[in-house]
Amino acid sequence: MIDVYILDANALINMKKLPVASQWDFFLGLEARVEAGEIAIPLHVIREVSDVQHPDMPGAWAKGMEKRMVYPLQADEHHTLRVMTETPNVLDVDADTEQADPFVIALALHLAAAGYHPIVVTEDKKDRPPRISVKTACDQLNVDCVSLEDFLTAIAI
Repeated sequence: MIDVYILDANALINMKKLPVASQWDFFLGLEARVEAGEIAIPLHVIREVSDVQHPDMPGAWAKGMEKRMVYPLQADEHHTLRVMTETPNVLDVDADTEQADPFVIALALHLAAAGYHPIVVTEDKKDRPPRISVKTACDQLNVDCVSLEDFLTAIAI
């Protein structure tokens, strides 16, 4: 079974904490992994990190990857409905913008149904009741989830 890492917006945003001098080579390495089918990014994540007035390196990179994705940018509707039905508290009811979290998890379910081994990469690990973290939602839906640090170790770029 092929591992496919699905990047959450907060994981992408935190990649800018890498030393500036190494970011270009790092994102080129990620690009190769996108094209090899090792990384997937939902459209909602791409929008969240790039639809700002002045996107930083992760946002600009993610937008550039939109047409290079091997996997769909969106899950089938029934996977999104499953996330929203079984883990509705993954949404922050007080947020004033569209949230990518359920779409990250839905894409993982979509890829699992297609025979892949999806692994969500997120830094959202702390529940803030009534909202549950992406990690908790993944656990409840039996989706593997790792931190950005674990992802960076695994891909060894």
